[in-house]
Amino acid sequence: MADLILVGGGLANTLIALRLAESQPELDLCILEAGPALGGNHTWSFHGSDITPAQLQWLEPFIVANWEGYDVRFPKLQRTLPGSYHSISSERFAEVAGARLGDRVRTHARVATLEPTRVVLEDGTELRARACIDGRGPTASEHLDVGYQKFVGQRVKLTAPHGMNRPVIMDATMQQDDGYRFFYTLPF
Repeated sequence: MADLILVGGGLANTLIALRLAESQPELDLCILEAGPALGGNHTWSFHGSDITPAQLQWLEPFIVANWEGYDVRFPKLQRTLPGSYHSISSERFAEVAGARLGDRVRTHARVATLEPTRVVLEDGTELRARACIDGRGPTASEHLDVGYQKFVGQRVKLTAPHGMNRPVIMDATMQQDDGYRFFYTLPF
């Protein structure tokens, strides 16, 4: 019986697993991911002021890009704002987290049943733990009213240098039709 099973290898559960593996290496934990790798297909970005300097140092191996300053653009106002901005790619996240967690990670592990102390995989394998955390995302609940944003990501590879030295984290200069719209540009 494990101490902890984390179901879902996204950002939250993987960071939980990493912190626990570092702070309590004797803890028997397992992270189950239905897909081929931790982290899925995402780019996570954050302001340096969102976390402490110690947390930024801990996250540094995951970060693929750092910028000083960022731009915001509205139809009648544009500003460059101070502060650091950072991005983590799912590829780098999976590489670093996978190396640190090793055999504590099981990919292609599709869960059929999840209970507080028991997980049954689709292949019938039963796993038991003192506790299980479901990190697969929100589910419908009468006690939870969830809003959402829609993001569409697109990578563009240019034939010439783009000339940008910082991200544009909000460009709302386009026509606003059926909701608030903006572009988000990360100059990798």
